[in-house]
Amino acid sequence: MTIIVSRDGQRVIAQRCGDYRPASKPPLYEADKSMISPLNPQGIISATVYLWKQDPKTSDWYEVTGQAFWEEFAPVKDEWTEGDDGRSRKTGKQKLDDSGNWCRMPRLMISKCAEMQALRAGWPEQFTGLYDEAEMDRAKVLDLSATEIVEHDKQESRLKAVGAKDAITVT
Repeated sequence: MTIIVSRDGQRVIAQRCGDYRPASKPPLYEADKSMISPLNPQGIISATVYLWKQDPKTSDWYEVTGQAFWEEFAPVKDEWTEGDDGRSRKTGKQKLDDSGNWCRMPRLMISKCAEMQALRAGWPEQFTGLYDEAEMDRAKVLDLSATEIVEHDKQESRLKAVGAKDAITVT
């Protein structure tokens, strides 16, 4: 189970902590026009958000930084084409998923991911295990039976245990 909290809900939780101040400046975006592609229509590399947290001992305020990279969060989907036999086939190319807000508001979406990263960094007890919907847009949905899900989880745990995060298991 994944708990998704809206941006307003995240800010309410942080405000209740008593040691949170929202960002005092807009998000900082890094972009490169040479990165513009169907996967990244504005060439965004990352967004960085700076929130404020109060030190309980000194009462001084310090910045908490959250950074989100486009390639890690932007949802992509495979392109499909219809063959001569009427069946759909993958073209081998990908594009930005246009079913949500990432195409319409790419800077807002990546900044939401960065803000959630900052909230987790500054207030881990309150935000561990909570996610913004924008962060989950890239998550892959597994179409598996209950038994297959258990086996998939075991395999992922084994790979993680040996540090083979991106390895492919051949059986």
